[in-house]
Amino acid sequence: MVLLLSLPDRCKHCNYFINCGSHSSTSKEGHDFVGDQGFSAGGKPVESRDSSTIPEPLYQTARLYERTSSYKFDLNQNGTDIVRRLHFFPFMSPTNLSVARFNVSASGFSLLTNYIIRNISSSPTIEEFLVTNPERRFKIYLVPYQSSLAFVNALEVFLAPERFIPDKATTVSSKGNNSAGSGLISKVLHTIHRIDVGRSTSNRLDDLWRNWLPDDSYLLNPGDASQMFKDVTPTYLPELITKYIAPVFVVQTVKHLNSGDSSGNSSLPNITWKFPVNKNAKHFIRFHFCDIASSTYNDLWFNLYIYSNFRQEIDPFNKIQLLAAPFYVDFEVDSDDSGFIKLSTVPLRKLVFPFDTLI
Repeated sequence: MVLLLSLPDRCKHCNYFINCGSHSSTSKEGHDFVGDQGFSAGGKPVESRDSSTIPEPLYQTARLYERTSSYKFDLNQNGTDIVRRLHFFPFMSPTNLSVARFNVSASGFSLLTNYIIRNISSSPTIEEFLVTNPERRFKIYLVPYQSSLAFVNALEVFLAPERFIPDKATTVSSKGNNSAGSGLISKVLHTIHRIDVGRSTSNRLDDLWRNWLPDDSYLLNPGDASQMFKDVTPTYLPELITKYIAPVFVVQTVKHLNSGDSSGNSSLPNITWKFPVNKNAKHFIRFHFCDIASSTYNDLWFNLYIYSNFRQEIDPFNKIQLLAAPFYVDFEVDSDDSGFIKLSTVPLRKLVFPFDTLI
């Protein structure tokens, strides 16, 4: 079992990487996933008929359920933020996993409802959640929907860094109304998009094995902005942020507004992203900022727009009196019935910044 050795203040024995449906261990991206004996209650193991069609050994086995079953874990700490990832790959087997339909819950929270693996391809589907666990022992329940089946190929359960998600964030409606919100730690956060703005290459994993995607496919007008990389060593203020929240490689990439472009939510030059989301639902959005372009202080500030109706001025120097010092701003946003959330930036001087979104 691979532990979070880089997080010495957290419980080292509270991190689990499970190879479901198998008694043996296998590796994925340098991490050891152990067999699920001793963790699973119920279900039966299934194995792929043709391993040559499976992208990795981790997805050659699964545990199949015909009735409600569970995995149990001991944390030795309660009231902590837990990252939970469920891996699904419906390989060919005597039981057709591609028709499985099921619910998943944990710690009294519903994680997946009437769930179907919709995109059956050569790549696995990984669902990630952040949950505050009220007890030291918890279970993940898999419940077949009506007469269908449930299955899972792999599980990851580990402690998130302390203060990973705050309890309070500004609440913003799609019409631009805003108020002071609270109660985030009592909710489940399901990762939909995690974007590294300015990254031109493929996906990249950070120290918490989170997958960051390039932002180009979400730009409303790609010609409005150019990518920029700067090999800078960021200054992390530990009371505000750490590299586990904002990885170095995310801070080092930005989008630069091309001069003379005008599009998006106003007549001013701007950069606009459009993200597909669930309609009429609440979404947590975290923007990461770091001024890696300025050579002098107080040389960069801009307006951040959500749905064109809400605006907040971002002034890095007013927030943190250092260059190349990361910080973030959180919002809880109510989506409208369009199926998208639109985010824009309009410079008040010049615009070079990185941010990621967890929607």
